Amino acid sequence: MTMRPERITQAKIKVARFCAFRERAPKEVKDKLLTYGLNEDQAETLLQELITENFLNVDRFVKAFCHDKTFFNKWGRYKVRNELRRHQIDEDSIEKGLSSIDEQQYLEMLQSLVKRKYDSLERQMDDYLRQRKTYDYIIRKGFEPDLARHQVKSYCHAANT
Repeated sequence: MTMRPERITQAKIKVARFCAFRERAPKEVKDKLLTYGLNEDQAETLLQELITENFLNVDRFVKAFCHDKTFFNKWGRYKVRNELRRHQIDEDSIEKGLSSIDEQQYLEMLQSLVKRKYDSLERQMDDYLRQRKTYDYIIRKGFEPDLARHQVKSYCHAANT
């Protein structure tokens, strides 16, 4: 089924507004175009036009996503990487985005999370159990296991001395 040209133009205007609201992944935009009744070819053509007109930019999306999810949602690199894969972003772009995260801020955020979680657990709880719960929490947030283990042990040692 082919759409009339004015319907395609309307879809483009709607999706341009959709892209202007915040950075979007190409998959998100394509899915949105398909909900407007466009077929695969039409959606792909409009997608390329949006990229050409700079409404859509994968690198810009990845960088914003990495920053926002890391510093607002307090996610670790593993969780951010997995979410970007769900958005069907290529590995090179993911690596570029993750490398844009400031290492010092990342470590400070991790230390803050460890401190907050460890201190929130009951003091009469066994120290090993407090460490384990803190470590599990940090892993669920998507941080690297070795880094999480090191930060938890460092904080717990300092807190208990």
